[in-house]
Amino acid sequence: MLAVLFTETGVMPIRIRRLLLALSRLRYMVELGVERRVRWALLDAVDLFSMGHSSWAGDIAILLRALPTPIRIAPGDFLSVPAIEAITKKVVEAVDVDLQFDINFLQKTHLLRNRLEYVEASKTLSLVTRRRRHYLTMVPIPAHRIALTRLLLGDHNLSVERLRYRVRYRLPIPREERLCRFCRNAVEDEVHATLDCEAQPTLIDLRTSFLHDIFECDPPLKSEYEVLSHYDFLCRMVSSRKGVARLAKYACDVLAVFDSVERFIPAGYNVVR
Repeated sequence: MLAVLFTETGVMPIRIRRLLLALSRLRYMVELGVERRVRWALLDAVDLFSMGHSSWAGDIAILLRALPTPIRIAPGDFLSVPAIEAITKKVVEAVDVDLQFDINFLQKTHLLRNRLEYVEASKTLSLVTRRRRHYLTMVPIPAHRIALTRLLLGDHNLSVERLRYRVRYRLPIPREERLCRFCRNAVEDEVHATLDCEAQPTLIDLRTSFLHDIFECDPPLKSEYEVLSHYDFLCRMVSSRKGVARLAKYACDVLAVFDSVERFIPAGYNVVR
């Protein structure tokens, strides 16, 4: 789950950040004139690296080989600005690919997969692995922001997550048996809690009010609600900058309703004390 720290804030992992700073420093040294002493030190480091001895250049090469997608660097690359720029770009790409791999395969982060973000440079929607997400900055009330973050990261109190693990007096429960505490007809997951469950009057009232408000905030959502699956529609609402604040409030209200009632535990999984 550490990957979400970087994908949701846009921050680069510190180890990679230090490597990028070293490559930036390397480029600066390459661009210096031959009369500068730091340039002489760079040439000595490259010579030592080419002979297989320890050096600053060798340390950079070791770090590049240790990346999730290893990058090889030749002695001549240390003295070429285009080569340094290309390697820097490859480092960023390798890190983003590794982070996206974690998001795609972690069970808790299924709502974060395949997100399309608006890219100003190309004026198009595309997959952006690392970015400070809009729901962290456009939801002004901390409790609402925390609730939406918990919902997206699988850190909530719904049975689909809480019954996954063994506790002292209960065995882990298969996903298909982690039923809703209200209707007991479907798995109590994020989509069921927010858009599907019809067995709790307060939940129905909250949903009706929410859909009315969010269709006013972002009118295209109304037509999408009629054609998309509820899972896809939930993902679509998360990407809506106009409606994300209202969605966050709704997530807070829904989770509070579920927290107020004891979850359903199917027979046969409690451990005899």
